[in-house]
Amino acid sequence: MPGIHLHCQYNGITEKISKNHDVATNNILYNQDYTNTTLAMNTHFILGETKYPGYPINSYSNDDFDIYFEGRIYNSSPAKAINSLCNIISSCNSLDSIKEKISHWTQSTDGNYIIILLCKQSNRLILFNDIFGRLPLYYHHQDNHITISRDIRYIRKMNVDITFADPLHLSEYLLFGYFLEDATFFNSINKLQSNSIIIIDFGSSKFQISQLGLYNFDSNIYSNKPLEENAANLKELFCKACSMRSNNKLNLISLSGGYDSRTIAAGMHYSGTPFETVTLLDFHKNSFQDVVMAEAIAKTLNASWSKFELDAGNGGHILKTLQIKSGMVHLALPHAIPFLTKLKETFNVPFSLFTGTGGDKTLPDLRPSRPISSLDDLTQYIIDKNSVVKPEWVQKLTGIELKEIHDHIYSILEHYPESTFENKYIHFILYQRSFNRFFEGDDRHRSFAQVESPFFSNEFFNYAMNCPGTQKQNRQLYNQLIFNLHPELLKIPYAVNMQLKTKSINPKSHISKIFYQRLKSFVCNCLRYNKAKTYNHTPQLVEYINSQLNSSLGIEGVFSPSDLQHFISNINVIPPGAVAKIFTTLAVFEDYKINASSLVNYKNSNMETYNR
Repeated sequence: MPGIHLHCQYNGITEKISKNHDVATNNILYNQDYTNTTLAMNTHFILGETKYPGYPINSYSNDDFDIYFEGRIYNSSPAKAINSLCNIISSCNSLDSIKEKISHWTQSTDGNYIIILLCKQSNRLILFNDIFGRLPLYYHHQDNHITISRDIRYIRKMNVDITFADPLHLSEYLLFGYFLEDATFFNSINKLQSNSIIIIDFGSSKFQISQLGLYNFDSNIYSNKPLEENAANLKELFCKACSMRSNNKLNLISLSGGYDSRTIAAGMHYSGTPFETVTLLDFHKNSFQDVVMAEAIAKTLNASWSKFELDAGNGGHILKTLQIKSGMVHLALPHAIPFLTKLKETFNVPFSLFTGTGGDKTLPDLRPSRPISSLDDLTQYIIDKNSVVKPEWVQKLTGIELKEIHDHIYSILEHYPESTFENKYIHFILYQRSFNRFFEGDDRHRSFAQVESPFFSNEFFNYAMNCPGTQKQNRQLYNQLIFNLHPELLKIPYAVNMQLKTKSINPKSHISKIFYQRLKSFVCNCLRYNKAKTYNHTPQLVEYINSQLNSSLGIEGVFSPSDLQHFISNINVIPPGAVAKIFTTLAVFEDYKINASSLVNYKNSNMETYNR
């Protein structure tokens, strides 16, 4: 994974540690155009980078600080922003004041970034990320050292005391399809949460980590403005965000038939920002409707459009995803790797890839669909509404009681700053599902190209989340935004999860359809309730899962073998999302146990989760 890698040893960097660093960084050169460089080294730490041409890592220096900067800043030049930051910190006389000043700086600095400050006079290292944590970063801390990296495999190579996932955290991963809070597949490797700071004092060998602040979703300061005014203001902020994220060489929009990517295309078009659009057609043609709609969107905007037809995702693509993200992206939809590879080969210049990440979280109504009576009720609603593996399966497979999972989620919600249950739910969906799941998916893409999403502009996000849920209900606000950007795009049907919605959208007509939509949903759910559904999982994927069950790697320390066997025996009625999480867990565990993967034996085999 491109990015920074830092190892700090309080009692001194030895020649052995330096050699281990070299081995660890050489182990993560996943693409041929990756290179490693040691950026800085002294008696207490070694700092390196892995990057491909055009990947943004830069360094600055002045009398007080050496600064290392990964990522991009959009509302200022990096040099100007860093200079301002250094001036602010230089005037601070305590760690608390440093945290406060950095917190103000991150709130006003729009970007995706990780910044490291080496304070020459105080012999401190300060590291912090942006308010969303758009660049996933991981760390492992022990008494005499800390390892921090954008790549989990680097941390594993630098430390011999790594253990596999805590059963509770693993249960939550299976339940939701993503880890909660700072958990990963490894018990002593944590993910740095958004808007967080790490301070290392080499003189006293002290380590501090804290979050600089949490967003409070109670605020609805634009609830007194009419929908049309809010949509107009959002249009200006969105176009500004699109323009600021432009790459001077090439902007590519990963265009589907849904709302989010068409909104980006409309924003780029309206702001006069040059772009081209690209759409994938998977091997099984599941995304055919997306392709049809994407072509129509591009034609409406008079934009260049390219379709990429993909072969079946194979074990080689899965293995690469495993290496790049260590299970933080599930492995059973491997077509992203060949798609990204084809983009890189086709365009042959550094490009920015615009994804729709965040559109489905900032503009639709995220409030619970029923009244919530208590925090216990909210916890149960989260489990019922967001589970991808049935809770009773999770309990059988891991041995963790559902009450323990319930209590942990309850404790997370308890610490959120919101005063209402519905706003705590919004907080959970954004901070857990969006930040912990979708940012990892974007990071897989980032291993090939710079990834952008204007929905996570500081200004746009702040405005959108301060618009009332009543305006977002049934996509009224979202539709009005698209209408303001390019009204013709509302005439093009949209695809959701690759299913075509055949009617075009009138932003004024949604309220009258609420009852109809709810009735339709209720009837469809009733019709589906007792209907047995089967899934055609690929034989090679099932074979791999069976091989892990029958291996001698100690899988009984992760899953109940008998319940896993029952799961596999009934796999034809297990939904793809559930199979994907089991498969990913087994693959990560095998890699952890033997530092290798038998997925190499399936390098040319179709390993996608299912065919429709």
